[in-house]
Amino acid sequence: MTSLDDLKQKILSNPEAKAEYDALLKEELENLKVDTSALMDKPMDSQEVKEWVERVLAIKNKLNSKVY
Repeated sequence: MTSLDDLKQKILSNPEAKAEYDALLKEELENLKVDTSALMDKPMDSQEVKEWVERVLAIKNKLNSKVY
C-alpha cells in the first residue's frame, strides 16, 4: 500500500470521516443527476454520455462498498 492508500484508510476508518465522504459522494451524484438534461440530445454512444455513466456507476460502487 502506498502512503496515500494508508492515509485514505486511516481517514475512512473514522466513522465521522466516512459519513462526510459518503455525503460528498451523494452530493456529487445528485449534481450529476441534474446534468442529465444536457445529455438528452446526445447519442447514447457519445463520449459525454459514456463518461457520465462511468462516473455515476463509480460513485454508486463507492457508496455500496465498505472499502474505498
